[in-house]
Amino acid sequence: MPLRPLRLAAVILALAAWPNVPRASAQDITAEGVARSYSLFAVLGEVCARFYPVDPKRVEAYKATFKAIGADAFGAEAYSRALASELPRRHEEVTATGEERWCMHQKRDLAARGAKDLFL
Repeated sequence: MPLRPLRLAAVILALAAWPNVPRASAQDITAEGVARSYSLFAVLGEVCARFYPVDPKRVEAYKATFKAIGADAFGAEAYSRALASELPRRHEEVTATGEERWCMHQKRDLAARGAKDLFL
């Protein structure tokens, strides 16, 4: 589903501000891509807190940002569909990798990209 024209700039700015998202062009941004960003934080908050100290306020802030961006840019219904398929996919990824290993990779990757405010 294409972005609503007035929301494109807001989505690009929000994604560009988050260190773990590769730089995107208008053609790259999809509801599924924003849902992937949301799912990363959802799982990080659910799973990684068992292995590492995680700042729950920062995790919730990132989740809320990507949820609002997705719903605003693509419409609540389309974004909800994207989340409904993405969240199980992310959980499968974590299970296949192993929870602790997946979290270790996320912690290292986020730190390398400058997002050092999630893991305490």
